[in-house]
Amino acid sequence: MPSRSAHQKTSSQRFRKTRTVFALSLLLSMLLVLLSACGGDPKYQSQATQNKQAFEKELQHAHDIGVPDSYLTKINKQKDELGQTPAPVNFLGLNAPAVDQYYNNLATRYKQLTIQTQGVVPVATQQLQNQASKDLENWQRLLGQQNSKGLPVDTLKANYTASQAKLKTAKLPKDYNAIIAEANTGMKTLNMLGDTAEKLNSFKETIDLMADGKLDVTTYQQKYQTNKDAMGKAASPQDLQKINQQIDADYQQAATQFKEAIPMITQSKIKDLETRLDKLKQNKVETSNYQKELDELKSMQQNTKSVEQYNTFAKKASTLQNAMKFDLLKVDTKLLLNQYYNDVESYGKKETYHDPNDGQTYPLNFGYQQHGLGEDLERLYNEATTYEAMQNAYTEISNAIFHQQMSYEDFKDSTPFDKPHNADLKLMERYKVQNDVVIVVSFSQQALRVYQNGKVIYAVHITSGRPELPAVPGFWKPLLRDTNMVFKSPFPKGSPYWYEDTPINYGILYRDGGYFLHDSPWRLDYGPGTQFPHTDSGGAASASSGTHGCVNMPTEQMRWIYEHTDYNTPIIMY
Repeated sequence: MPSRSAHQKTSSQRFRKTRTVFALSLLLSMLLVLLSACGGDPKYQSQATQNKQAFEKELQHAHDIGVPDSYLTKINKQKDELGQTPAPVNFLGLNAPAVDQYYNNLATRYKQLTIQTQGVVPVATQQLQNQASKDLENWQRLLGQQNSKGLPVDTLKANYTASQAKLKTAKLPKDYNAIIAEANTGMKTLNMLGDTAEKLNSFKETIDLMADGKLDVTTYQQKYQTNKDAMGKAASPQDLQKINQQIDADYQQAATQFKEAIPMITQSKIKDLETRLDKLKQNKVETSNYQKELDELKSMQQNTKSVEQYNTFAKKASTLQNAMKFDLLKVDTKLLLNQYYNDVESYGKKETYHDPNDGQTYPLNFGYQQHGLGEDLERLYNEATTYEAMQNAYTEISNAIFHQQMSYEDFKDSTPFDKPHNADLKLMERYKVQNDVVIVVSFSQQALRVYQNGKVIYAVHITSGRPELPAVPGFWKPLLRDTNMVFKSPFPKGSPYWYEDTPINYGILYRDGGYFLHDSPWRLDYGPGTQFPHTDSGGAASASSGTHGCVNMPTEQMRWIYEHTDYNTPIIMY
């Protein structure tokens, strides 16, 4: 057990230790008070706090309504600088004025920032509105450009219309930001459409090549259509990226299968070109350049193994084929013209009229001979220097052949002249005028029939051109319609074809050169045989043969035709 003196010593030490700690704590507290900023006017600190809160509320509002950070950069920088500036030390209350000045400045700065933030909002709103309007205009312009290229823009057009409607009700920056984003998405998608369309077109070309090679392309055609439909519905670049990936995959699958068919297809193209070349040679066309290019293609064929190589081969083959195109059409047109003249000769022997007046037998198809329609067809062929002009010559010769066939058919037709004739109906069908009012003139029967919706509504016997000056077969439209005209002879006096100035009452010009449908009061007789030498019952010498290429009829009948037709009325002569 410790002694009493030891116990007293320990307690004394405890007391001194406690007193020391207390003294140090008191000293520290006093020091903190002396070093604090206290001592300034509290109202300045309070005002600074209120202004800061008001500014932060305004800044948050700007963010909430969608003001972009780019408009608030300077404000945020000033905010950070204020937050990093500490209050001055107020030692023993000696620095109170500086503390008050600090908080007073702080309150002022926050108030200024609040005003700046409030001012940014209308500026940002107006600028974003302008930007949205401009982007919509650019979107609309790009829509038109891509639509003119045949690209599918219906979905994007609908999106544009929706964004345009939003612009009318937009008020806040975030509203305009959304429209700007939609416009940018729409324009990016539109700009990507061309590349997707090219990919899809390449896929389609491969499918077509496979079809030419007699491969089953049903599955690929379905995939092509699926991709095409998806492209038409694409509304974003991401949509098109997915479609592009799918097209690439489908294309690679088709390309792999197509490689197997390449040798067969290239050989088929070579054979086709050889056939064309042989045809040109047989018809004495210069072919040395064509032969040189064909030989190059044959060499290229040996190394054509991929789709890309085939495309190069196919383009060269297509170029050669196009180069031969005009010469081949010219050969075909000449062959068709020869066929036409063979028909003229053949029908001329079958389709005849024996004239009791002079005892001669005439071919009824003399209007198709060289001095008639044949002259027109020869001119078309000889003057054609472009593919389009030669194609027109080919078409006109084809029509002339058909007209001759119908002429012979009508020659054998015993149907009364004022009833529908099969040849008439076939000609109207050929020219797609079955439902119109149509004038049809049959030279073999010397009859004119007016049809409406395939039914005869008027018919009259006529007199057409004499063998030396035939009326011209063909499909015509009125070039001039007039009344009370005076015809003057284009032939010199003394010519067997000269005639005195002749007044007529009604005339319809069907062909350049003075070829009319018109009345002829000097004639009394019309119908079969009157286009050849004959004696008119009226005794007029001018009525003793056919016309100078016109179609004559009595005045009353011509008046009816003139009054019931117009410039749109087709005229078919055969």
